[in-house]
Amino acid sequence: LQVDIARRDAIRDAVTYKNSTAQIVMSVDAVLLGSIFAIIYQFEPASESSQGGLVILSLLISGSILFLLLSVGFGLLFHRLVSGFHINNNVHVYQPCKKAHLTFNDYYHCHCLWSENCAVRFLFIGMGASVITAGMYQ
Repeated sequence: LQVDIARRDAIRDAVTYKNSTAQIVMSVDAVLLGSIFAIIYQFEPASESSQGGLVILSLLISGSILFLLLSVGFGLLFHRLVSGFHINNNVHVYQPCKKAHLTFNDYYHCHCLWSENCAVRFLFIGMGASVITAGMYQ
């Protein structure tokens, strides 16, 4: 009985840790989206601004918003997938793989890892576009 309780506590701790990872990614996404919308709100092009520069700035702003929103979406999906592990039922058959994952790590690598990677990668791409946008903003 004590071993089963310790196993469930360890799984619960792992699920909590992974969920906090998703929350951190989404919090950074929210801060970066706020900064991009502040740039949009305060932007006034100078009269001597070139069309090409404005087009590049618009593309960077659009790309930042797109990639950060994709990161939020994959972060939400990652959070939902991690929370879907059944701690008390080792023989639960999960969809779409139709396997019963006995450990959280096995479940995580089969169902959750790809969504976490997408959320983090889109965050970094959106962050890079945001930094370049902020550098172009005068």
